[in-house]
Amino acid sequence: MQLIGYRIFLNGRLCQQPGSAHLAKAVVENLDLSRPQYFAIQSVAANGQMSPSAEVVFEGLERWLDAGDKSTESDTDFSEILPSPLGNSGPQRTFVAIYDYNPSMQSPHDYAESELRFNAGDLITVFGNQRSDGFFWAEVSRQSSNASQKSLQNTVGRTSR
Repeated sequence: MQLIGYRIFLNGRLCQQPGSAHLAKAVVENLDLSRPQYFAIQSVAANGQMSPSAEVVFEGLERWLDAGDKSTESDTDFSEILPSPLGNSGPQRTFVAIYDYNPSMQSPHDYAESELRFNAGDLITVFGNQRSDGFFWAEVSRQSSNASQKSLQNTVGRTSR
């Protein structure tokens, strides 16, 4: 299988698609380094297949600059809340947004940057099964990230009038 490039994700959103198998590094600019940043990378083959993603969380500079904090553990368990760029596998369903949701203004979580923004009435494609924390991997208007089941209504069985 011939490697032709990579897909680089920042906080669940595709940010770069380098088209070289010989890539040694990629620069991701304009990051808020005071907050955790989620990165993932996939290899892309000539036949369109993609590797499983390699994922990492940069927990922000404050953790490294605070001389008084000797902790190496994160205060947040990211295992359930981090989006997976490969989350678009599995069952695909259509939901409708019940209300407007702007995670940067409304999310009670400290990982709002990994949540999907949408407006009431938007049709949202959900991939895979609901996780134990109540989130799905979802897409609306070519943006994909996490969406809470509590803010969505399944369109199965609905009739238009």
